[in-house]
Parts: sequence; C-alpha cells; structure tokens
Amino acid sequence: ESYIINSLSDDTLYVLRAYAKNAAGYSDFSEEIMGKTKKVQALNVTSSSNTMSFFTFYSSFILLMLVFL
Repeated sequence: ESYIINSLSDDTLYVLRAYAKNAAGYSDFSEEIMGKTKKVQALNVTSSSNTMSFFTFYSSFILLMLVFL
C-alpha cells in the first residue's frame, strides 16, 4: 500500500520512518529516509486582456491558477 504526504513546506528537510501493524502487533521502525523539498519558484505574468496568470513550479508538479479581473 502507498501513501502520499500532502502539505509539505518548500525548502524543508524531512526524516521519515515507517512501521507495520498486523494481527501479531507492531513491527520495529524502518531505517530513516531523508528527503528535502525544493524551493518554490514563482513567476507572475500579465497580459493585455486583463488576465493575470500565476504560475508556481513545484518539484514534482505544476500548479496553475488563473485569476480573471
């Protein structure tokens, strides 16, 4: 089974450990896994049609928000 960790902060070091649970109880923790999120780079773009686009680039995906004035 996989899990997704949401709402991570940019430019932050995270240390993760996991354990399992079954009918026999809990396992020991796994070895530590460390990872660091990348810095967010923002770019503001405006056009002559009174539309402002705000692009935020994340390490694994792109979030695109359009704001119409």
